[in-house]
Amino acid sequence: MGYVLADKGKTIVRKGGADGQSDDDLLLLEIVKRAPALSKEDLQSCFVAIRMEYGTDALDAIRSNHIHFEERKPQ
Repeated sequence: MGYVLADKGKTIVRKGGADGQSDDDLLLLEIVKRAPALSKEDLQSCFVAIRMEYGTDALDAIRSNHIHFEERKPQ
C-alpha cells in the first residue's frame, strides 16, 4: 500500500520543480518521495501538518532535512 513516484515525478523532484507545478504539487511529490508507504489519508494528514507547521517554507524545510521521515513497524 502507498504511493510511488512515476518517472515524471522523479524528474520533477530531482530538478527541484517544473513549469506549471505549484508549491503544493512539489510539496506533495517530496512527501511521496520520502515516505512512499503512506496511505492516502496519512499522506493528506502529513501534508496538512507540514503546511500548518512550516507554511510557505514547508518545501524548503523538507529539502533542508528539517523534517525527517522514518520507517516504523506496524502496530
